[in-house]
Amino acid sequence: MAQLILFRRLGSEYFSNIQYASWMADGAPPRENDKSMDARRQINRIMDDLILSFDLVGISHVVTYTPPPIIGGYVQNIDVLLNLFDIWRWQLDPNTVKDFTERAIGAYEREFYRLRRKVFNPLYWLGIFFVWFLRLPFRFLTAAGFNGTKIEGSLFGSKRSPETALTKVFGSEVST
Repeated sequence: MAQLILFRRLGSEYFSNIQYASWMADGAPPRENDKSMDARRQINRIMDDLILSFDLVGISHVVTYTPPPIIGGYVQNIDVLLNLFDIWRWQLDPNTVKDFTERAIGAYEREFYRLRRKVFNPLYWLGIFFVWFLRLPFRFLTAAGFNGTKIEGSLFGSKRSPETALTKVFGSEVST
């Protein structure tokens, strides 16, 4: 989450320090000053972590671009993080990136509070141990050279799978 907060600050700094071309030079790339170039350098250094952070919480960073009918062209999906410094080509508002970032930060905050409650719940830890214990035979088979994942997914393994056992014990499905 710290990377996302840093990205929010750096993105704001980058976009506030670039100068878009005038209406006479429409379609030209924006001009960068020293502050925007420094922010760009820092953003590029954390870009892989940013993409991973978005993907881990399931927040999309792709928009569908539809060109104006007069100009024509094909509809395409644009990854706004990978194309962050080229969003001017599609005339996308920098606030789009900010909105995606705020959604990801919100998802991390919700997940943080949910996981904090689980840390102090003894039934959660009992469930983790129970699942670990039920998967132990498949790990031994993998260590012995067999394909434990395939055996666990087979008819025999699915009868012994932790999810099936937890469903029988607790009456609902538990995800690990």
